[in-house]
Amino acid sequence: MMKINHILEADFCVTSVEGRVYWGVFMRLSAITSAATAIMCIASASTAVAQSGGNDSSPIQYFDGQVIRNAMEPKGGTVEERTGNNGSTFYLVNYDGLKMLAVPSSCKPDKTRCIGLGIAVIYRRSDSMSDAEILTEINKFNRSYDFPKAVMNTNGSVSITRYTIADHGSNLGNLRAEFTNLAALAKKYDAQITAATK
Repeated sequence: MMKINHILEADFCVTSVEGRVYWGVFMRLSAITSAATAIMCIASASTAVAQSGGNDSSPIQYFDGQVIRNAMEPKGGTVEERTGNNGSTFYLVNYDGLKMLAVPSSCKPDKTRCIGLGIAVIYRRSDSMSDAEILTEINKFNRSYDFPKAVMNTNGSVSITRYTIADHGSNLGNLRAEFTNLAALAKKYDAQITAATK
């Protein structure tokens, strides 16, 4: 039995191509070969606009590192700010044994006042399953849960993703729920794959 584990070691990147910003993760696939790397990118942009924190009903208008910290630190999470190779800012959120990428998007031209946030948990490819078997499990997962979406990346890794917006405002409680629910459902995907490989 081989359990798929979330990525424990990763080098994160944010890259700009023809004016569009992509975020992703360079994974160290030491189980396959210590020299192998792969990339997964999802369209996005980033910024850092400070907003003060508070309780669940505290309003937020934009997504940035301080808002993410205010949402996740009271739940025991930690938030690390990272800088991509083009200078864009994104965040690594450690929560409940998982590492999640959080990338603010839909920002103003000066990369502030971001009203979108992409969140992802990325799993290594299962060596004990074919691509067709993994896709079957992804389809089962997507039919079972409306909240996140699971996708197979070109390198065979699987991303469990969520995109949230604050077009007309939101609050810390909603953002906290985005992260905690995604973490819980990512663990359900992990359990589903583990059961499928027995």
